[in-house]
Amino acid sequence: MSIAYLRTPLVSTLPVGVRVQIADAMQLQGKSLPCHVISVTGPLITVAFDLAPSVWTLPQITVPLFGPEYVRYPIQPGDKGYVVAVDTPVGFSSGQASSPADLSQPGNLESLFFMPIGNAKWVAVDPNAVTAYGPNGVVLRDTASGSVITLLPGSITMTTGSCSLTMSADTITLQAPNIVLDGQLTQGTESGGYPATLQGPVTVVHDVTAAGTSVHGHVHGGVTPGSGDTGTPV
Repeated sequence: MSIAYLRTPLVSTLPVGVRVQIADAMQLQGKSLPCHVISVTGPLITVAFDLAPSVWTLPQITVPLFGPEYVRYPIQPGDKGYVVAVDTPVGFSSGQASSPADLSQPGNLESLFFMPIGNAKWVAVDPNAVTAYGPNGVVLRDTASGSVITLLPGSITMTTGSCSLTMSADTITLQAPNIVLDGQLTQGTESGGYPATLQGPVTVVHDVTAAGTSVHGHVHGGVTPGSGDTGTPV
C-alpha cells in the first residue's frame, strides 16, 4: 500500500500560519463595543452590547463607570454608551479586586469601563452654558457636606452650618441664628404693596417712616385744653 503526499512549499504555507496566529492574538485584545445600561449599582454599571445578531452571544457584564469620585453622574437604565478597553484588568482601580493587576493577558471583556456617548435624542439645552440635571435634581456639596445646595423638582435648599434657605413654589424660608440685611430693603413692588407680619420683639435703631410720617419726629396738633402741639415723642 502506498501513501501519496502533497508537498506544499513553505513560502506558501508560512504566511497563512502567521495570519492565523495574528488573528488569534487580536481576538484576545480588549473589545471597545457599543452598549446600553441594564442596571446601576453605585459606580458599577451592568451593560448589554448593542450589536447585530451574529454567531457570538456576548454576555451582560458589570464594569466601572468612567470619571472621578468628585462628580457623580445619574446614569439610568437605558442610557447608551460604549465600553473602553484597558491593557490590564481594572478591578483593583475600581475596588472590585484586592490586589493590583499584572501584565498577563486579560480576557477581551475583562478590562473594560463604561463611557456615555452623546445622543441626537437628548433634550435641547443652552449650548453656551454648563447644564447639570438629573431625575431628582442636582446636589452640590463639599466633601464633608458642610455646605450643601440641593435642587429638587419642587424646591431649592441651601444649608451651611445651622443656617438654611429653602425656596419652594410660593414660599421662601430663611433660618439662621443671626440674619443681617445690609442694604436697601423693598417690601412689595405693586402700588399697594403687600402685608408684612413681624412677630417681634422688633428693635429699630433709627427712625421709622409710616405712610410718609416719621414715628420718631412727628407731632400731634390741636391739643385741648390749650393750644400748640404735643411735641415729638420721647
